[in-house]
Amino acid sequence: MILVIVALLVIVVILISLLGQANKRADEAETKALKRAAETLKRTEKEIRSDAIVRSKVVVTGKVAEQFVPFTSEFNYNPRDARFLGSPVDFVVFEGLTEGSLNRIIFVEVKTGKYGRLSKRERQVQLIVKDGEVDYEVLHLRPSRTPMSTRNEAVQGTE
Repeated sequence: MILVIVALLVIVVILISLLGQANKRADEAETKALKRAAETLKRTEKEIRSDAIVRSKVVVTGKVAEQFVPFTSEFNYNPRDARFLGSPVDFVVFEGLTEGSLNRIIFVEVKTGKYGRLSKRERQVQLIVKDGEVDYEVLHLRPSRTPMSTRNEAVQGTE
């Protein structure tokens, strides 16, 4: 009977030892996996940031370049008649304004590349213009409601 108990105790000790080794290996494997995941995350984050910087530079360069379009041979209007907006359209051209005889107003969207497509907002502007849903409005501000008079009143009130 004692031999059986001793044998069982030996088996329990061996099992505990084996479980400990298995847990240690599992912990080591988990640690390695976490390290690999962290390295991959760090590398991916670096790649994403690098890509974002490149894309940002391209966008900024494009925005700056767009402002020079009126001085290119592809621009069919007098550059002095063009006003740069940038968004939601790039230019509003007041054709003939420089010569003193305004003929028409043209909205110009500049696209580069082979397949420059209009954004949703640009398409909306295009449709509104084509549908003739364009108005002219004069906004008269009362002197007491101008930004500078409001600011001056506020400054005077604090003195």
